[in-house]
Amino acid sequence: HSLPEPSGHIDNQHYFTRPNCREVMTIEPPEPDTEDEEKLLRNLILRHLATDIIKEARGLENKHHTTLIHTSVNVLEHKRIAELTREIRDGTASDTWGIPQTIEDIRDLVIEYSTDGDEKALSIVDRFSDDHYELSDRLQWVSVVEVNARKRTEEEESPKNLRYGFGRNRKSYIAVGGTRLSRGLTLEGLTTTLFTR
Repeated sequence: HSLPEPSGHIDNQHYFTRPNCREVMTIEPPEPDTEDEEKLLRNLILRHLATDIIKEARGLENKHHTTLIHTSVNVLEHKRIAELTREIRDGTASDTWGIPQTIEDIRDLVIEYSTDGDEKALSIVDRFSDDHYELSDRLQWVSVVEVNARKRTEEEESPKNLRYGFGRNRKSYIAVGGTRLSRGLTLEGLTTTLFTR
């Protein structure tokens, strides 16, 4: 017996069978190691921040927050994407000249996602103009995790597990992977997903 759909439940049918669904975008994947690929990953990082800000504004700041990048089954591709994502995150966090544009980009994304002109979320974004360190701290707080079984060298700083229950703080993850992410792994607070294959 199929149970009735619970109130407020949104499933794949909601996202993938409605015409003109604004929550799902189909784009041509950029060529690897190009400026277009870097722009796509920068935009994904900023979407991660924007959705986290909206969650905070709506009182969900104690919940974990996750973005998924699902690439090929090739673990070396996971490594490449994870390293590039970290590089872009770090570059965005340290680019003092680019902070006004980054703030404007995040503001645009908050407006894009908001259904009710979320003034509280926009006020959080506006704080970044007064305190650039807050934006930098938020970017550095995002952990990019390569979720696969690739063997790491001793000097490599590349975690392979999402550790939601470890420690007392909420986590902010960008999880990069392939097959392991498709096998029923729970991604707590999953908000944004990018499939590149």
